[in-house]
Amino acid sequence: MRLRIGKVAALARYAVKSMLSRQLEEVEFTDRGAIGDRVFALRAIATGGIASAKKFGRLRELRVAAACRISAAGEDSTA
Repeated sequence: MRLRIGKVAALARYAVKSMLSRQLEEVEFTDRGAIGDRVFALRAIATGGIASAKKFGRLRELRVAAACRISAAGEDSTA
């Protein structure tokens, strides 16, 4: 027997933790959550911790561009 507990009104993905979301028509889920959701995070250089909108509220105003510059192991690449 199925129990209806609600319905989905909208789907959104946050590619970078605490930044603006992108509205989606559909999303694929795995056992780890929505694919592409919170794949990246910003690091606070001063503390080495993950930057969060709780402490840096202006992160909520930023949107991720289609292509991002990512530095990994000292090399630059475009994602």
